[in-house]
Amino acid sequence: MRSLTRCFRTLAILFNTALLVLTVDFSIIPKANADSLYIGDINDNNVKRFDATTGSYQGVFIEPNRKDMSGGLKGGFNGPQGIIFNDSGNFDLANQNLGLPLNGAVLEFNGKTRVFLQAIIPPTDPNAPFAPRGMILWNSKVLFVADMGDPDHAGKLLAFTKSGKFLAELKPDPSLPSSMDFHPRGVVIGPDGFLYVSSRSFTTGLGGQVLRFNPETRQFVNSFITDDGGVGKLNRPEGVVFGPDGNLYVTSFRADENDTDSIRIYNNKGEFVGKIDLYQLLPSPQPRVYAQAILFGPSGYLFVPICTPYPSPPAPNPCATGAVRRYNVANKEFNIFVPPGGSLAGPEYLTFGSTDPGTLAYKGK
Repeated sequence: MRSLTRCFRTLAILFNTALLVLTVDFSIIPKANADSLYIGDINDNNVKRFDATTGSYQGVFIEPNRKDMSGGLKGGFNGPQGIIFNDSGNFDLANQNLGLPLNGAVLEFNGKTRVFLQAIIPPTDPNAPFAPRGMILWNSKVLFVADMGDPDHAGKLLAFTKSGKFLAELKPDPSLPSSMDFHPRGVVIGPDGFLYVSSRSFTTGLGGQVLRFNPETRQFVNSFITDDGGVGKLNRPEGVVFGPDGNLYVTSFRADENDTDSIRIYNNKGEFVGKIDLYQLLPSPQPRVYAQAILFGPSGYLFVPICTPYPSPPAPNPCATGAVRRYNVANKEFNIFVPPGGSLAGPEYLTFGSTDPGTLAYKGK
C-alpha cells in the first residue's frame, strides 16, 4: 500500500497547553528580512509560506489542484516532499502521487509567479521515483532524488540532469549489513563535498544509516554512520543537515514508548556527540512529537517542523496537528516559531528562499 511509504507512529496524545510551558523566549531576534520559510504540508497537500523571522503565516504558496498542470499529473499533486529553489530561482517539488496509480514526480514552478512550468521528471518516465523524499541540486547541474520505495519496492538513489534526463542510479556497497536494506530518505552535500544520504530499513524497522557517495563519479564512498538501532540510538533517520558548527544533525524516531524522538548530532568523523530530545519521558511525560526534515535558517537557528500524531489508529492523516520549532543548538532550547493548531496540519520538508539547493546551508543573514 502507498500509505506504507510514510513512516509515522500512532501511539501518542494530542498537543496540549503543557507544551507551551517548555518554550523559551529568545530575547534577541533579528529584524524581519525579506525571506520566507516554505513548508510542504502532507495533510493539506500544499506548500505554505511563513515570514522567515517572525513566523507569521503568509498563505498557501502552491495549491494542490492546479488547472495549469496536465500531462498525466491528474490536475495536481498529492504528497509533497522535498522542496528547493533551483539556481534559476524556480521552485522544484518532489511529489509522491499518493493514492494514484502513478510513480512520483518532480515538478517545477515559477518561483515568483508560482505558475506551473513543467514536470521535470513526469510519473510516466521509466526512471521516475516510486516514493520520492529528499531532493537536492548539486553544482547547478545534477538533481539527486531519494526514492524511499516501500516494503514491496526497492529504494533507490537517483541522479538526473536539472532538466530531468536520467543519469544514473547510485548504489551502496553490497558488502554492507544485509539487515540494512537501502531505502534512502534525506540527502545533502556535506562540507567535504560528498553526498550524504540517510537510509532506513524496512526489514528491521529500527536502526539506520547515513551513507556517503561521490556526487561527481556517483560511486559509493563509505558508511558514515551505521546503527542497529534500539532505545537511545539512531532509528529510521530522515532529515540530514550540517550546522554552522560543522556537525551533522539527523532526525531519529523513537524505538518504542520507552524512547524519545530526537535529533541526533554527529561530528565530522561520524561520532555521536549529543542529541536534542523532542519531548521528555521523565519526570513528567510530555505529548509525543516527531520530525522528518530539518533545516538551518536565519541567525543559525535550527528549524524543526513538528508533527503530533493521532493517539490511536486508524489515523486519517499522519499528523493530528503541526507546528515549527526554532532551536538554539548551542543550548538546545527552542521557541515556538509556528504554533500548533493553526495553519499547519502535517509539515515535513522545508526550504527558505535563501537556502542553498545542494548544501542546504542558509545563504542569508
